[in-house]
Amino acid sequence: MWETQDRISLLFTLNESPGVLNKALHILTSNKVNMTRIQSKPGKFFQDNWREVDFYIDVQSKANDKNFLKAITELKLIANKVQEVGTPEVPWFPTRIEDLDYIGKRTLGEGEGIQEADHPSFRDKEYRKRRDYISKVAFDYKMGQPIPKIEYT
Repeated sequence: MWETQDRISLLFTLNESPGVLNKALHILTSNKVNMTRIQSKPGKFFQDNWREVDFYIDVQSKANDKNFLKAITELKLIANKVQEVGTPEVPWFPTRIEDLDYIGKRTLGEGEGIQEADHPSFRDKEYRKRRDYISKVAFDYKMGQPIPKIEYT
């Protein structure tokens, strides 16, 4: 199994046409970039008689690897868009079920900016105590474990 820091998640968008995905995959293989996952979905935009398709892929590479950089440069020649969609530490768009463990930890607790939020109970000691308990249960949870039961009052 490869290390998570060697995984890069990408989104690229291609015009729907015969063989265009084959061209994109050939770019990866000819540059010796190992693709480990692919998912596609129809793009949101239509223009005239063509349609776009979004491809989400994971590749095994370091971001500064010369083969990876060459492949990205070549992909940009045939794709409408090529962008990194997440990082292995805390992806904004989960690409594996395990990514949900990282996302939750980032948003739980007080969270970014919630200290200034206009929440009526945020400074209430009992509310904070309950929120801390629920956050701890959530922090300790890992995908695949039984979901903890919490009684809400």
